[in-house]
Amino acid sequence: MEGLSLDGVWFTYDGRRWVLKRVSLVLEPCKAIYVTGPNGAGKTTLMRIAGLVARPTRGRVLVDGVDYWAERSLAVRRKVVYVPSTPLLVRGSLLDNVALGLELRGVEREAALETAARLLEEYGLGWMARVRRDEASSGQAQLAHVLRGVVTGAEYLVLDEPTAYLDAEKKKMLADILRERLSACTAVIAAGHDLEFAGLLKAEVYELREGVIVRRGASSSQL
Repeated sequence: MEGLSLDGVWFTYDGRRWVLKRVSLVLEPCKAIYVTGPNGAGKTTLMRIAGLVARPTRGRVLVDGVDYWAERSLAVRRKVVYVPSTPLLVRGSLLDNVALGLELRGVEREAALETAARLLEEYGLGWMARVRRDEASSGQAQLAHVLRGVVTGAEYLVLDEPTAYLDAEKKKMLADILRERLSACTAVIAAGHDLEFAGLLKAEVYELREGVIVRRGASSSQL
């Protein structure tokens, strides 16, 4: 079965309090999901599990039908990219930081820079090659941080608070980029409080309530 699936996922950090309870969710190719909820509801934990960074205490995470934590396949792992909420710029220009996404996957530096430069030009962001890490605004850093995941060509993008530092112009720019990726059948799951951004993505919206995920507007039914 195609898709990134959380199947009956439970998670606890301390063995006493369940952060996630019976969470089942399917992200299909070419689709977008946005998960909202109050601070402390478990959104980041959910994104880390969907991004194959954290292993669920119970339940399974399936990528195109393969149980990742049972197989630990690198080929399966590379279908998914997790982008955490806090931008981390490590060196050089914003172009260098976008290209890093490919370098971390074994692409030689020059080839990675060429691919990243083409991506930025395609989206009208060629100026990012001239902005140094220490000169970048928080919004520019956030954009480079997310594009580092996009440039990999991963089939599933898992984004935690992707618009946290973006102004309205950059938010629209990121939404346009992600919609283009959706049209090419990349799937996107994001978490945060920005329902306007969810609307720009035409995402299906879910909410985490006390560790349980529900469809936005539902009273009690659980997926």
